[in-house]
Amino acid sequence: MTTLGASHGPRGLRIIGFPCNQFLGQESKSHADIKAFAGRKGFSHSPSRRGSNAFSEPVSPKADDDVGSAPEPPASSAVVPASPASGGYFSLMEKVNVNGAQTHPVFLFLKQSCPDVAIRWNFGAYFLISRDGQVEGFGGATPASLTERVDALCSAPPPSS
Repeated sequence: MTTLGASHGPRGLRIIGFPCNQFLGQESKSHADIKAFAGRKGFSHSPSRRGSNAFSEPVSPKADDDVGSAPEPPASSAVVPASPASGGYFSLMEKVNVNGAQTHPVFLFLKQSCPDVAIRWNFGAYFLISRDGQVEGFGGATPASLTERVDALCSAPPPSS
């Protein structure tokens, strides 16, 4: 992930990680422990536009979010800036559910956009969102296997206003 962020971040790639504990307890630790682990892997916090940071103050859905309806794409203001250790292109959010009744609204949107992509394991699926909001899902992919597609998306001109 750091390699992909470093190589394509300057061209527009932003990577947002969502820890999930739905797969054999892989993310059973607290947010502070997950933050520390990510730091040991080269991802550190950076200040956000809201005065917090991606690691110490995770972004979470509002209590009154309706997770049963088809959500709108997340607003760009909800994304916190990324880690300078990964070239400034990686943000870590709080632990979420990606499957089941408590699925986070971001994943409801992604899974609705790509119904053929099942999330069966941490890092078992990746989603790319183009500059114009088109979602592509990849099950069973690796970051390295997405390089060519990421390159194409980063080469695309920004949508006209």
